[in-house]
Amino acid sequence: TREARDGVAVLPRVRLSASALESLASGGLEYWENLYRPVPQKPHRGALRGTLFHQYVEKRLGGSITTPFVDLDAGAPGREDGDVDIDQWIEAFEASEFAHQTPVAIEAELHLPLGSHIVVCKIDAVFPTDQGVHIVDWKTGKPPVKPEELAHKALQLAAYRLAWSQWSGLELSAIKASFWFSATRELVTPGTLATPEELHLLITERAGVFAG
Repeated sequence: TREARDGVAVLPRVRLSASALESLASGGLEYWENLYRPVPQKPHRGALRGTLFHQYVEKRLGGSITTPFVDLDAGAPGREDGDVDIDQWIEAFEASEFAHQTPVAIEAELHLPLGSHIVVCKIDAVFPTDQGVHIVDWKTGKPPVKPEELAHKALQLAAYRLAWSQWSGLELSAIKASFWFSATRELVTPGTLATPEELHLLITERAGVFAG
């Protein structure tokens, strides 16, 4: 909520994950209501499948899984309509250009300060390139069809790229950032990514609407 200090409205400081930026850009006040007044929700079967896939890729690329593997069938009998067998995602990954590359980082957690706000970036994988590095975020769905939807989703990549640049000292021009969609075996690299100023403005404006 907004606090009053010496008669001046003060916006809340926000700490959020980079993956939440998409919801922030496209979801009105729902994101803020969940942030400040969270309601426990039962994990969705599709989300659990996504977690299993990410765990597989992390272990496959040499990472160390420190959390228990998800029990996909616990409390969720049967298949949902539209369910994709996780073996298909794994098969797609094994056929991808990344399956036999050696990353310089897996599941790297970096914090990106934007004014008084903090964006927590948990980066799936970072691969070396001749020019610098390639940040890749694994997605188990399909690529967005509408340009606006891709722009919103790409806010996550923008935060990752900025955080890695800040942490490593690499110039932004040396850092490529992409989504890899297992459902279509497609690598999507947005042509432009948001600047620090644009991300800060987005968070501040949305926080102001909620606080108002």
